[in-house]
Amino acid sequence: MKSSRLAWAVVWGSGIFGIYRFAPPAIGADTGAAVEARTPTGPVATGRVDAGDVAVTAPDGSSISAEEAFRRGERLIWFGPKQSGSEAIKWFRLAAEAGLAKAQFRLAESYSLVDNNNDPTEAAKWFRKAADQGDNEAMRRLAVCYNLGSGVQKDGAEAIKWFRRAVDGGNTIAISQLGDMFAEGDGVPRDYVEAANWYRKSVEQGEWLGKFQLGMLYEYGLGVAQSHEQALTWIRSAAEHDSRAKDFLARDSMSAGEAATHGWSWANGFELPLGMGDFVYAEAAKCYRRAADQGDADAQFYLGVAYSKGRGLPRDDVQSLQWFRRAAELGNPDAQFNVALYYGKGVGTPIDNPEAVRWLRKAAEQGIINAQFMLGECFSNGEMGVPQDLAEALKWYRRAAAQGDPQSQFSVGELYRLGRGVSQDYVEAYAYFSLAAAGGDEQARTSRDSLMLILAKNQVLIAAQQRSKELKAELDAEKTKAANLSHKESGSSGGSPAASAEAAPFEAKCMGSGFVVGADGLVVTNWHVVEKAARLELITAWGRMSAKIVAADQSNDLVILRAAEPLAAVLPIRSSRGAKIGTEVFTIGFPNPDMQGFSPKFNRGEISSVAGAADDPRYFQISVPVQPGNSGGALCDAEGRVIGVVAAKLDERLAFKTSGSLPENVNYAIKSTYLLALLESLELPQNALAADDKGPVSPEVARQRAQNSAVLVLVY
Repeated sequence: MKSSRLAWAVVWGSGIFGIYRFAPPAIGADTGAAVEARTPTGPVATGRVDAGDVAVTAPDGSSISAEEAFRRGERLIWFGPKQSGSEAIKWFRLAAEAGLAKAQFRLAESYSLVDNNNDPTEAAKWFRKAADQGDNEAMRRLAVCYNLGSGVQKDGAEAIKWFRRAVDGGNTIAISQLGDMFAEGDGVPRDYVEAANWYRKSVEQGEWLGKFQLGMLYEYGLGVAQSHEQALTWIRSAAEHDSRAKDFLARDSMSAGEAATHGWSWANGFELPLGMGDFVYAEAAKCYRRAADQGDADAQFYLGVAYSKGRGLPRDDVQSLQWFRRAAELGNPDAQFNVALYYGKGVGTPIDNPEAVRWLRKAAEQGIINAQFMLGECFSNGEMGVPQDLAEALKWYRRAAAQGDPQSQFSVGELYRLGRGVSQDYVEAYAYFSLAAAGGDEQARTSRDSLMLILAKNQVLIAAQQRSKELKAELDAEKTKAANLSHKESGSSGGSPAASAEAAPFEAKCMGSGFVVGADGLVVTNWHVVEKAARLELITAWGRMSAKIVAADQSNDLVILRAAEPLAAVLPIRSSRGAKIGTEVFTIGFPNPDMQGFSPKFNRGEISSVAGAADDPRYFQISVPVQPGNSGGALCDAEGRVIGVVAAKLDERLAFKTSGSLPENVNYAIKSTYLLALLESLELPQNALAADDKGPVSPEVARQRAQNSAVLVLVY
């Protein structure tokens, strides 16, 4: 007899998650056999489900039992072709409408999956019907719907009610979720004592979900007597399953100064424990303060951020400016840029344009791209009290352009197109517009295409295109010289495996994300991450190692690296052709690693469009948050299969300039179809890549697999 598979799925959001377990039917099993129905007070009936015997009409007109309709749906889900979901739903609906509770649950579950059949309203409706018949997992899933506002109006009190019913019905997973509700104060007054009781009950039932939360309650003395030793006991116990626990243990081994200096504080890159965010930020602020008082510029900068955002400290723009200024005077370029913004906008101080420009220049001289662009704007337009000086504007635009800033490249092109501060030169303008357009600047694309007609008419288009290639090479050479001085060498970083490699990344010219696709060490990232590398290193779940380029597709911004050692966690790749608008996706990468730390970060969103900027068919537009350092990370579907590679984000300055508003989460990923083509060119041995999963993979497993596969790419 074949053993049943066990599947898990996690629904994340609003500070609470739901996990459901189900197993496929054994072949030949009587899935209408004895079942036990439960109500909030316990079992009420045992025996064959009467609804299973109800006759229903199959699509071919034949009469079958509701139980048989349910079985047919199950067989399609577990043993049918990949695209069997819609057909299975038809069979589940026949049985569900006949009143079969398990079919109602499976129908709801099908509607809750992230695919073409996703329908939160239908999911909540059928979870409710199954819950009303005593299905305790349906009760828990309905509670999650109310907690997240998925398919129903968000209602914390209603969520509490159904979580309690699920617990009373014997659902052990719902126990820790009740603890989450009390910790969050969602639907009930916040009560840490009650939260601790529910977490402890969850652990007593053999569940791991409440261990980390219980440990954090001990860490902060919330609802229990404060005890760091007790906290470590519970958190170590949770670390096998819970990445938050691993993150805590890594940080716990570091000194306050190291945590603040290297951005490994609680407030950076850490998934906050539910209901304890204020305490976490307060702890971070204490770390910052201790290191800042000792003269650490990075800690002073972070303390300025804490005052600016009101995280762990009262929001105070005056204090924020004071700490930014102290860090700026010690040479922190990000602090210098923030000081410039504060003086320029009158935040925490009266507007002082000369002071703003002074600090803007300091930040620009240290390679801060936004500062360079803003200085260019000031001199181009005679703003912020500086006289118009087009030569000076060109200098700063060019510096930012050399670092690959599309808006600055466009601005240089405009100066050449209009002959402002330089001799009018359409060929040079075309070359800069082409670079900016390649970086996603739509205004540059329009200007380039307009110039193309003029250049073609004058028979100099080929020369202009050749100049574009030459200019790219020139700016690439400048980029290697324009080192960003904001990254300082740091000393020993403490006991975290990820932190042990922290000093050296600051010496790297740039950093990006990547992911493992072949067990023999094949890693994927973006070409623009590694294009000027003299040497490459990878920080992986198995340690630090060198790597080399084995294949590249520059036109599609893809490159394949081979690590010096085998890598075990391999992500499967599926064709991107089946992905549609609204498909839920996620990425795990290393955004701003010099500030947020060197542990992988999870972000999720949706496919907003199946075409990129200017309807470029090679790209998806995605709502997943993307920051510097995410480039090259895997874009995964809900089951952890790669359907794209994170590549670019919409330029916010351009969007603001053209529309008057800042875009939110408008980012792009190259489709996996192009990655598969590049991998095929390597003529890899059979089974060199991970096979696509046959059955469903839970979000929890998908996320863990992607996390294990994530690679930090260091470019020297």
